[in-house]
Amino acid sequence: MRKQRILVLSHNHPRYFPGGGEIAAYNLFKGYRGAESVQATWFLARHDRVNGRGSVQSLEPDEYIWEQELDDWLMLRSDLPKHIYTPVLDLITALEPTILHAHHYAHIGFDFFCLIRQMFPKLKIIMTLHEYMAICHHNGQMIYTHDEGLCSSSSLSRCASCFPKFSKEEFWLRKDYITQVFDKIDTFVSPSEFLRQRYISWGMDPGKIVTIENVHLFDRAVTARQLAPSERRRIFGYFGQINPYKGFEVSSDERGSARHTDRAPTKWISPSALAKKGSEQFLGTECFGFLYQDKVF
Repeated sequence: MRKQRILVLSHNHPRYFPGGGEIAAYNLFKGYRGAESVQATWFLARHDRVNGRGSVQSLEPDEYIWEQELDDWLMLRSDLPKHIYTPVLDLITALEPTILHAHHYAHIGFDFFCLIRQMFPKLKIIMTLHEYMAICHHNGQMIYTHDEGLCSSSSLSRCASCFPKFSKEEFWLRKDYITQVFDKIDTFVSPSEFLRQRYISWGMDPGKIVTIENVHLFDRAVTARQLAPSERRRIFGYFGQINPYKGFEVSSDERGSARHTDRAPTKWISPSALAKKGSEQFLGTECFGFLYQDKVF
């Protein structure tokens, strides 16, 4: 059987932005390294500061960063002239991958995938979806902008209501464009069945998207610390970014500890500098900068 040559493409590198999607992409890259059916694998991460728009730089052996950003967030594309992509296209040509496994399309741009399909027609493109940005213009959260209520499905009227500066016709063009781009992708991977069903309801072919949970790599298992007879667990770890959609404010609310008879405060520990700014308003939260899995466990 022919061994595959796999280029993993991520919307950022976890060294600079250790978000869930970036870590999942990097773990997959490391997993491919040890796979018997893989001849070679590389990690290409989009970044916002390299050496100018479109530039590519070697970061580690088999790892590269590429300066790229979107210019049109409604259509999720960069609208750059083709020559700007020359460095990354030259890299792909030199590596000769048989599979491009992309994690996300944010910051990368749908127009890039159109160009890849045009330049490398035999290259198999796999895309792992991490949220609903193709479906929802509200940061891919499927939450109404006016009352923060949950939105179960998109429609031209709903989307235009959330973003009145865009017409229904513009949202129709948006979906039509994204659908055409998705037609160029060979296979989609969803990290949850819930997300898969949302994309199917939106119009994606059920046979084109599979559910595979994100890879989590741990070198060793960690046992829970034994508590004293009267002790309760009051220290919680928060791994990721603090934003209005993840419920950290509710979970860390000091009023929650008032339900306990001893009224002992709860301490939250975040291993990410990304959480520092968002956590300053919450008492009892400590942030430790960038900590990776091998430093936390």
